[in-house]
Amino acid sequence: MRLVAAEYRRCYSQCDFDKTVLFAGMQELLSEICKQGVSVFLVTNKPLLPTRRILEKLAVDHFLDIITPDIEAGKNMHKKEMVAYLMKKCQLEKEEVVLIGDSASDV
Repeated sequence: MRLVAAEYRRCYSQCDFDKTVLFAGMQELLSEICKQGVSVFLVTNKPLLPTRRILEKLAVDHFLDIITPDIEAGKNMHKKEMVAYLMKKCQLEKEEVVLIGDSASDV
């Protein structure tokens, strides 16, 4: 099983992500949020390098600070744990945080 997982990660990290697209209006929304001085974070269990490649391909890498628990904390985390990790690392209070997901499981 470890060999299969390692091969998947290798193939994933070399993928060109040609089917990955932004939701309509996201680039403009990110731009406006950043103009207002709001910090925007991407919290994901995806490995850091492919995540950077995806964001660069979508031309939104300059809007986001990336938090990837696999690199930063050495393990994958559930969504609730990732948000708590971000809040602790960046010294944020829950009243200062808005979570926007891209799937039903993010809420």
